[in-house]
Amino acid sequence: MRIKLYTYLKNTDLHAISALEAIQHYMGYTDVVTLKRHLTWTFDLDCNDKKLSQQIERIVSDTYYIVNPNKQSYYVNFLPKPTISNDQSCVALEVEKDFKEGESEISEKIFEKTGIKLNKLKQSLVWEVVVNSKNRDYDTIKNDLNNSITNTSSRGQGLLVNSFYETHQFLDEKALYQTL
Repeated sequence: MRIKLYTYLKNTDLHAISALEAIQHYMGYTDVVTLKRHLTWTFDLDCNDKKLSQQIERIVSDTYYIVNPNKQSYYVNFLPKPTISNDQSCVALEVEKDFKEGESEISEKIFEKTGIKLNKLKQSLVWEVVVNSKNRDYDTIKNDLNNSITNTSSRGQGLLVNSFYETHQFLDEKALYQTL
């Protein structure tokens, strides 16, 4: 079963605040209203639905490799849809490193501590960007973000993705957000 854990800081996320300040004040892109980030872990877990929550709770409580419960909390498989006004849009951007940083070692350590085998462990970063729409459609907003704040191309342009060693994709909101 494929699982996604979207982790977030329980307290103030200084990285997100710093990025938002740079986007608005240094880069002059004032359409961005809020910026949130989620460290995301994707893995396959061999279990049925009944054992799923128990296994995730065990991974979280018995190890600190994926979630530090003192500082972080998490959502499973979906994020809550942000509350936005009619003249705003929320765009989600997933950033992945081109090289993997110890993901197999983390999976092995979790197995040693819990006996739970995580298959295909992958780490990424999801940025949730709330933007003033200004009567632009969703694709135009994504294109504007991609050209202005996403890809780092100079000191004054781009911030969220370093194209030398990271790749990114815009996420489908139907797959990302749980609709009630």
